[in-house]
Amino acid sequence: MKDILSRPDVEFLVDSFYDQATIHPEISRYFTDIVAQHFEIHKARICDFWDDLIFHGNKYKGNPMLVHIKMHAEKNLTPIAFQTWLALWEQTVLKNFEGTNAFIAISKAKQIGMLMQFKIEKSSS
Repeated sequence: MKDILSRPDVEFLVDSFYDQATIHPEISRYFTDIVAQHFEIHKARICDFWDDLIFHGNKYKGNPMLVHIKMHAEKNLTPIAFQTWLALWEQTVLKNFEGTNAFIAISKAKQIGMLMQFKIEKSSS
């Protein structure tokens, strides 16, 4: 198995993840109810986001914290949803890749997930 080495690898990873996330009983509603309206645009942004995190680029424009705080207000992003997202992301990475960048994709997702949960809880208080 190879590491995540290029933008096409990131796109494959994101597509593979969304293939599972959009049908997962615990988290599919976040994608089918909200993101589905602009799914291709969303996927391109997410690819930019992960491309930047893994390869230290500057393509992603946006504020994922604000987006997820707004989503929480509409759809209640639960701790279980975050845990499910992270587990599915990690499974998808490990099924398809191994190496330094694969490790970065997993560890960054965990860091971001924890921070998002904290900020969402804080915004709800």
